[in-house]
Amino acid sequence: MSSFTFNKQKKFKAAVLFKQKKPLKIIELNLPKKLQRGQLLIKIYYSGICGSQIGEIDGVKGKDKYLPHLLGHEGSGRIIKVGKGVKRVKVGDEVIFHWKKNSGINASTPTYKYKDMYINSGNITSFSEYSVISENRVTKVKNLAKKKISALFGCCLLTGFGVIKNDLKIKPNDKVAIFGAGGLGLANIVYLQKIQPKLLVALDINERKLKKAIILGADKKLNVLNLSKEKVVDFLKKNKVNKIIENTGIIKNIESAYEGVTEKGKVCLVGVPKFNKKVRIHTLPIHFGKTLIGCHGGTKNPEKDINYYIKIFKKNNFKDLKPLISKIGKLKNINTAISDIRSSKIDGRYVMKL
Repeated sequence: MSSFTFNKQKKFKAAVLFKQKKPLKIIELNLPKKLQRGQLLIKIYYSGICGSQIGEIDGVKGKDKYLPHLLGHEGSGRIIKVGKGVKRVKVGDEVIFHWKKNSGINASTPTYKYKDMYINSGNITSFSEYSVISENRVTKVKNLAKKKISALFGCCLLTGFGVIKNDLKIKPNDKVAIFGAGGLGLANIVYLQKIQPKLLVALDINERKLKKAIILGADKKLNVLNLSKEKVVDFLKKNKVNKIIENTGIIKNIESAYEGVTEKGKVCLVGVPKFNKKVRIHTLPIHFGKTLIGCHGGTKNPEKDINYYIKIFKKNNFKDLKPLISKIGKLKNINTAISDIRSSKIDGRYVMKL
């Protein structure tokens, strides 16, 4: 049994989205008196801020019917209490949590009372000091020494590495281009150093991010800020790029990647275009071997893949991953952090200490 005590006075701070395209509000909520079947109460150590959450705030996928609600879907923490039926983990376990499903119970989602309204929550949220998370959204990690970096395995690294390992299956003889050298793009580059493709190119509109991409191992960089689609396509064709990761969700970049990849090359879309934005492509090349696919978190088995990646990077004490964290902040500064990410002042990942 846990020594943790529930009571009406036990509160926690959380960043909540009340209205789209508005700053988050930091409020106090009560911890639940009782957990439902398959739920875990977790004390959060660190949470990453993913572009998907900014997309939720900005309404990238359209109207949000669950407002007001908590946010966040990657982080690290310790299990304080478990609900009935939980078998995969126990109180005291340190875990990485992620939006991709694992084995285990898919628990009901919690709601919290605040004044005269209810605050919704998904199967996982992480912009808070504590969180109620479904059993099938966590992965137990033995000796979770690097809590800050471990938080990024929940989405950034799981996706950034998985698009290479599982979606595109990049090999040493491939020539690779990465659109978007932010947190995900830099994660792509770090993992690709383990594979050493024949060519690795980073494309972005931010010269600072491109310089970091070169430091981390990209062979070439291209600033696409004022380049036409035709020039970008020519660049890709000239370099015979056959595998492309598109992280930005920008229409012109998606079309350039598709047109510029080799005849039998493959493009994987990680970034998501804004709601109602249309991509125009000529589909005939698909009949002759060109491939366009989407990435959905980079994995079908988070537990297996997370522990696989941790084993690889643990060999040098996660040194290769440290440059991916650009800044560590606190929950009270979350709106400033989101503003800095939007304006590209953060050239890697922003991590919150909870």
